[in-house]
Amino acid sequence: MNNSYSSPVQDVSVYYKVLFSILFSIVFIVGIGGNYCICWILIKDINRNATNIFLFNLSLADILMCLICSPVTLVSDGLLFYWPFGSLLCKVVPFIQGISVFLSGLTHVVISSDRFVVVFFPMKTRLSNECSWGLIGLTWIISIILSLPLVIVNEISTINQNRDLCEENWKNKDHGLIYTFVVLICQYFLPVAFITSTYIAIAVKLWIRKPPGVSFPGRNEQVNNSKKRMVKMVIIVASFYSLSQLPRHVLFLIGYSNELFFSSKHVKELLLFSHFLSISATTYNIFIYLWLNRNFKESFVKSFLK
Repeated sequence: MNNSYSSPVQDVSVYYKVLFSILFSIVFIVGIGGNYCICWILIKDINRNATNIFLFNLSLADILMCLICSPVTLVSDGLLFYWPFGSLLCKVVPFIQGISVFLSGLTHVVISSDRFVVVFFPMKTRLSNECSWGLIGLTWIISIILSLPLVIVNEISTINQNRDLCEENWKNKDHGLIYTFVVLICQYFLPVAFITSTYIAIAVKLWIRKPPGVSFPGRNEQVNNSKKRMVKMVIIVASFYSLSQLPRHVLFLIGYSNELFFSSKHVKELLLFSHFLSISATTYNIFIYLWLNRNFKESFVKSFLK
């Protein structure tokens, strides 16, 4: 899987160490603080609709990613270039990272599915709170199961100068390769393909196709505009998620097809930047909600005034 903490490739300059320290620190502070505020705002109306429940789960996954993966990646891959946290965390941290990334992808799939049903089947009964929480529970179960192999295979290995690395140690390399591609497909490519096709269909329905004649055009237009605002928000959130995760997956696909890639010049900087982009996805939602949701903006401001 594309979880890598420390590697034997070349060191990076002091300039990049300072730069990445600043970038990762910003993501850590904004990601945890902002997503905590999102959770606090959503929890008050958590059972008002299914979307609130799904967005709450997305923010929880983002907090998990920021809290565990951001500082560990910075210290081990950006500053020390070895693993200083011991064998237990060598198993726990990649496991939690895997869970949080799977959770984000699966939650986006659930949100896009819910929006699809709302737009294409407006007369259909909305998801109950129990069903929505059940779907969230299912995303957690799937994420945990798919990430469990990381607990088994991640181990400490010692290289020159007594430096420890935390890396996957597959007894059968073919099994490791199979797992890596299964993760790539389930964690990124399949969710992105699903949400892309779903939102294209929704966009065509709302913005291009003319709806059939209705008895109450004013009321229907108001409902349609409300759907457009919500769909626009979740499309932008999903787009930022997809784009921020892409470089990391592309780099590791190149690395698996060419073993010399990870020894190339400046590859360490590229890997660190791809990890930064991946983790930075935890912060975009905050600004998108503030930009596109007036009620959320008002609640966000009130949370700071109290």
